[in-house]
Amino acid sequence: MESNLITAIPSEINQITFLSRLILMSNAITGTLPDFPSDIQTIYISQNQISGTIPESIGNLVKLTVLELAVNKLSGPIPDSISNLTMLSYLSVRTNYLSGTLPSLIPQHVYRLDFSTNQLTGTIPSS
Repeated sequence: MESNLITAIPSEINQITFLSRLILMSNAITGTLPDFPSDIQTIYISQNQISGTIPESIGNLVKLTVLELAVNKLSGPIPDSISNLTMLSYLSVRTNYLSGTLPSLIPQHVYRLDFSTNQLTGTIPSS
């Protein structure tokens, strides 16, 4: 549901057990990130107005391969639980208000990382 006028992600989304891909780019979504179904593999929620932090529970999505949260209003640190996402191959959180240090452990299979246009500090982890 890309480029629509969707304004919210219902908190009940985590009850959709068969959901594997969520594509909500370029909408008008506000509010915070909900908990997602544990079997989800792909999340594209860029170019919205989502605020708050990236929840620590994101690390429970062990089947996640793509996490695209770019161009929102997310703030706070990138949770350390991101290191639990061993299947993750693409991570973009560019153009938010994220702060703090980069996570010390980035999953090994990530081929694309984009942390640009935030207030993050530190060095890019070697592992």
